[in-house]
Amino acid sequence: RSDEPSVVPAGEALCNVGLHLLDENLQPVRPGCMGELYVSGPALAHGYLHQPGLTAIRFVPNPWPLDANDTRLFRTGDVARHGRCGLEIVGRSDRQIKVRGVRIDLDDLETRLERLAPVLRAALVDSADGLSAFVQCRAEADSKQLWPALRLQLLPEERPARLWLVERM
Repeated sequence: RSDEPSVVPAGEALCNVGLHLLDENLQPVRPGCMGELYVSGPALAHGYLHQPGLTAIRFVPNPWPLDANDTRLFRTGDVARHGRCGLEIVGRSDRQIKVRGVRIDLDDLETRLERLAPVLRAALVDSADGLSAFVQCRAEADSKQLWPALRLQLLPEERPARLWLVERM
C-alpha cells in the first residue's frame, strides 16, 4: 500500500540488552501496533555529557527493572512495531534525521541557526531534495553574510541544500 510507512527490520537485541516497544504511558504495545522503541540493560550510558536536560528527557526510570543494573530506559525516538519478522522501525517520534550517516536534530539546528548574527528566526524542512532552511534575517543584516556563517558554524551534513529568505515567519 502507498500509505504504508517505509519499514526497516531492526534485528534482535544483543545479550544483556532489552528492547521495549512502549506507548506514551510507558506501557507495552500490542503486536502489530506502533510504539516508541526503548533500550535497557547494564551497558546503557549514564546520560549525555554536560547535558542534564537532554539526559532527563532521553533516560527515564525503568518500570520493570530486572536487577539493580537495569533501572533506566533509553528513549531512542524510533517508532516501531512487532511485525511478522520481528521488530520493524517505521519512523521517528522526533525531528531527528540522518544525513550521510550523521544524526541531526532539526530543533537543535534551528536554534543554532538563530544564534547566527544575521538570523532572527529559522525553520528547517527535510525532503527528498535535501534540507531546506527558511530564514528571516534582521532588518539591518545583509543576507550575503549568511552563507559564510553557515560554512563556519555548521558541519557539511548540517548545511541546508537550499536557503530561502523570508520576510515573515
